[in-house]
Amino acid sequence: MPVRYERFAQFEVSPEPDAAYTIRRYYVAAPGRFSQDNDRASIDDTLILLHAIANAKLHYKQADGSGYGNQMQALMRQLKAKSRGQSVHSRGDPDDVYLARPRDV
Repeated sequence: MPVRYERFAQFEVSPEPDAAYTIRRYYVAAPGRFSQDNDRASIDDTLILLHAIANAKLHYKQADGSGYGNQMQALMRQLKAKSRGQSVHSRGDPDDVYLARPRDV
């Protein structure tokens, strides 16, 4: 089972796989341009709307502002969980095979 990868012109894993494995890579995408009139936001439109409503309501000291903030946080958690999929690997997990250092041969 591969335990490391290198980013070159192509994606290389080591050691060489002995069978077919599923490899998942996670990254943070750079946000798209958002300075022209016809540009679209790179993140969820509803998240932006809830953020704006919560900030405006809290600024004008309206009591339901925190409710919109809670909706925004719940949506953000849902979107993050959706993008991570079923398995999440923590850097603090010592048994995680994806973070283990390769053995010296």
